[in-house]
Amino acid sequence: MVYWILLGTTFLWIGWYGFNAGSALEINHVVLQAFMTTTIATASAMVSWMILETIHGNHPDMVGICTGALCGLVGITPAAGYVTNIGAALIGILCTLVSFIYITFIKPHLKYDDPLDAFGCHGVSGIIGSILVEFFATAKVNSNIHENGLFYGAGWHLLGIQLGVNLIYNYFCRNHDLGMCETDYLNHSNVGQQTSRRRGPRSKRTRRKC
Repeated sequence: MVYWILLGTTFLWIGWYGFNAGSALEINHVVLQAFMTTTIATASAMVSWMILETIHGNHPDMVGICTGALCGLVGITPAAGYVTNIGAALIGILCTLVSFIYITFIKPHLKYDDPLDAFGCHGVSGIIGSILVEFFATAKVNSNIHENGLFYGAGWHLLGIQLGVNLIYNYFCRNHDLGMCETDYLNHSNVGQQTSRRRGPRSKRTRRKC
């Protein structure tokens, strides 16, 4: 099982270069920087997860290492062509830290079904990574941006825009997921009603939890 996880993570890591760097469809210094930042953020996230596991009292294992690498890949994606190598390392560390806290301490209290920690890795690290772009982005890496990040002398304008976009996007996704759950519930209810007509009245129907 562990070997398949490692193999899958390897494929993801290699493929992510095509996602971050290859999506430009050309070769220039920004593409090369995106390649480097993807590598650095993923490596720093992977090591950070090992350190956090050790601090938490657990022995680092391959599943945790691959989870950390995935957090780094997701977190650096919004910023790959806009940040320095130091910025990439910090993004990888911060995304992993927040994802680790969420998965270890917050998720058990929410009691929702996510055995693969898809939201804990992809969702949390993606949100944090997209916000951190507004702190670490710099025209020194990509001259096409009109404003530097907060740590490079810019104001709060970009950060406000990014926070607003994240709020709107997450609100839309939440309502979309609730709508999917409601539709799923209604479909099962209709099936139950049809079954009841054939088999007689049902004693009780409970609402499915999403």
